[in-house]
Amino acid sequence: MNHQRSKTVLILDHSSFFARPSGVTFNVNVQNTDQQQQQQQQQQDQINNENTIGMKSLWTCVVECVLEYCRILFDIFEDDALITLIVTGIDQRDQSSCWNRYKNLSQCMDFFSGIQPPNERSTVNDDDLLKHSLNEGITALCTRSKKQNIPTDLDYTNSGHIILFSTFNSKRIQTIEKDAQIFHQSHNHMALEMTEYIFYFIF
Repeated sequence: MNHQRSKTVLILDHSSFFARPSGVTFNVNVQNTDQQQQQQQQQQDQINNENTIGMKSLWTCVVECVLEYCRILFDIFEDDALITLIVTGIDQRDQSSCWNRYKNLSQCMDFFSGIQPPNERSTVNDDDLLKHSLNEGITALCTRSKKQNIPTDLDYTNSGHIILFSTFNSKRIQTIEKDAQIFHQSHNHMALEMTEYIFYFIF
């Protein structure tokens, strides 16, 4: 993977399905401001071997997974990791700086901290929201990164891949993939006429 050429777009489905509990639990230690009561509570918890149990939503699990993936890329490529994050239904029209926006894990965490967990809503527009996000992802892949403005060799290729977290079954995904191919072709066509765009190849 050439870090100056290969880009990663991570798309997260923000549909209401991900508001459901995942079944993954975690312990919560309840703190008491009264030190004596807190010590008594800790002793009681040790005796009972119990803490307050919380459960993560599917959304929390997906975000944790994405952040861990980003952490690995940043560990390997440091400042040269090319990552962009897209959440369905969240307006991210400004793609001009998409490859400079997330240069470390803290910036990725800041992005997610500004997004509310999904809530119950109609699923009527989920397909359209996902298609729109895929179009945004392909636009990002076709957008030059800072180091791509001046290619240094004749065999220069622009490559990348999209990782999608969604609940869609294979039949619905096939429909989405067909639309993505159309987006891909149209953006590569624009790359012939507009210097800010560049051909890209999906792996």
